[in-house]
Amino acid sequence: MTFVRFLKSGFKTEMDLPPCFCTEAIGDYLVEVVTCLGRWVLEVRNDNGRFYVHGDKWARFVNNHELDEGGLLLFEHLDSFIFHATVFDSSGCEKSEFQPIR
Repeated sequence: MTFVRFLKSGFKTEMDLPPCFCTEAIGDYLVEVVTCLGRWVLEVRNDNGRFYVHGDKWARFVNNHELDEGGLLLFEHLDSFIFHATVFDSSGCEKSEFQPIR
């Protein structure tokens, strides 16, 4: 299964996840996201059934992948709480070159 997240205003501090991908979750939890830059462990908050990534790890993910409003992320569910993400810019082209910020 896959899902897409369009990067709209406010995404740099948090990004909603589709509830159908969070059915196994109880409370807050961690997910692993694999990208062309490596593996990322992100915090997911469950706020009365609204699931979203947030926090310092999410901020690092946003900065390292040079995410901008208008872009999108394509997530592929690999295993329980493990996803592969592909980054697209606002023109719809896949981003494959980054200047990682550490």
